[in-house]
Amino acid sequence: MLVSQLAEKLFRLQTALIVLYAVSLPFSLTASWVIFVLGVALWLLQIILTPDRWRAELSTLARTPLLVPLAVFACALFVSGLANGGLSEAFISLINLKTLIVFPWAFHILARHKVVKQVAVQALIIVGALSGVFGAVQQLCNFHPFGYRYLQATGFLANPMAYAGQMQLVSMLALGILLAGGNKEFSWGMARKPVFVLLVVANVAGVLFAGERNAWLGAIAGIMSMTALLSWRALAKCCLALAVVSVLCWVIVPVVHTRIAQLGAWQQDISVRVRLEIWQESIKIWRSKPLVGVGIRNYPHFNIPEAIVPGHSKDINHAHSNYLHILATTGALGLASYLWLWIAALKYIITALGAKKNSTDGERSLCLGILGGTVALLVAGLFEYNFGTAQVRLAQWFIIAMLPPPAPHHNCQTKTSDLTAGEV
Repeated sequence: MLVSQLAEKLFRLQTALIVLYAVSLPFSLTASWVIFVLGVALWLLQIILTPDRWRAELSTLARTPLLVPLAVFACALFVSGLANGGLSEAFISLINLKTLIVFPWAFHILARHKVVKQVAVQALIIVGALSGVFGAVQQLCNFHPFGYRYLQATGFLANPMAYAGQMQLVSMLALGILLAGGNKEFSWGMARKPVFVLLVVANVAGVLFAGERNAWLGAIAGIMSMTALLSWRALAKCCLALAVVSVLCWVIVPVVHTRIAQLGAWQQDISVRVRLEIWQESIKIWRSKPLVGVGIRNYPHFNIPEAIVPGHSKDINHAHSNYLHILATTGALGLASYLWLWIAALKYIITALGAKKNSTDGERSLCLGILGGTVALLVAGLFEYNFGTAQVRLAQWFIIAMLPPPAPHHNCQTKTSDLTAGEV
């Protein structure tokens, strides 16, 4: 009895950590890591202390979506490491996926406790709005109290790419909820449409003032994907709205005009030139080991002085593209498993959207927002290695963990009490 009560307290503590984790994401990578590690430790302790409920824990874990493609991708990294440094390198390569553990941990909590999920979503949207507003002030006023004076905003993070990645995720989540009306169930005044619209605009401002062209393209793709799944009429309205907003931003927002105008003379644009050079080098690296690549930890470091941020970087150590980086470091085997992972993720999200078509519990709006954020990062990832950025990956897989669990099979013999064990 005492052990059972302790396990319940550990579960309650984890629910609090989930909300704190959501709040920490836009503010501090260190805080996110500390909360994440503590949460996983408590999860494991809870499992150890309740051997009579191991069946329920395994049942919940088994229902976690995307485990198979994640395992296959992990195996691809292991094989690549094995081929490029032996068994020790293979295991060290797997450590590169440690941020993905946030997915089963968060899913373990959120799938059982819808109230906690709702609170975490609301908290994430609010802190995302604060980050978006601060980013707008940063960029417009050239106010950078935390480090290097970038042209773009960085929010409370260290660089614009990580900031843009997180803001894509949270803004698409918020916009998807708005489009599907999921905020009607929210508290803290967020059920009121004008209030929630302001929060959405503040989050989108973060993407805008991050000044990352790949993030703008990703956000446009994310918005179009969400409206396309709602209806063709919604997609047509979206295209018209995007055209109007784009023209207004070009005219009114200096960073938009500056960043787009630079593409008119792309041969002189440092960002474009560096990417083209790095992409060519990445293809050469892949050709040297086409099947397994050079290893996820062995991407070369390129000294390109004009692309270095003083005090923040010494060289270029990634391919400026998710797909070319995975191809160069893990070969065709790794890229195939990586693409399968995201195809499986998109398929699962779209299937969940269809299953929740007539849902009134807000799950459909969550699925729509998760789809938009996933598409946004996949498109932006053509031109940036956002998959390798810890702040982005910790946020992305936390949000994906908000997906509903798969429907149980009709022939499943698992007891209902097993599936809901641990709810409070």
